[in-house]
Amino acid sequence: MKKSITLISCSLILLLLILACSKDDTTNPTGNTSPLIGKWNLVSITYNGTALSFESGWFTFFESMNFSAEYKQLESAGSGTLSGTWEEESNVLRITITQSTNQQIAQVNQTVSCEYSIDDNILTMNYLNLGDDTYIEKYQKSE
Repeated sequence: MKKSITLISCSLILLLLILACSKDDTTNPTGNTSPLIGKWNLVSITYNGTALSFESGWFTFFESMNFSAEYKQLESAGSGTLSGTWEEESNVLRITITQSTNQQIAQVNQTVSCEYSIDDNILTMNYLNLGDDTYIEKYQKSE
């Protein structure tokens, strides 16, 4: 009888340990649940209300608080890739560029801030501290 109780107790403990270690525990190791995380494809860019031309572009925000981005044929600035770190507070996003292949698009060690919103999988980034100028980028969430 004692062996049965011990065996049942060990079985229950083993079962609890297995259930407590589900696969969901490792899907987001940083615990970062920001809606920004993921890849976003560039939809539009406006500067002072005028649409800027571009071939394509994307921005990817990683759980690790790093990002990468690419712009192809952005008006007269050409093409380039950039990467760095990001942080958010409320609806303000701060991006620090640590690498850039085109200094006309973005300069290394530059930190830019923008107000952002996400509505129906559209990310709108309205850049701040531009004086009287407005610069707005819109992205569609990649599936």
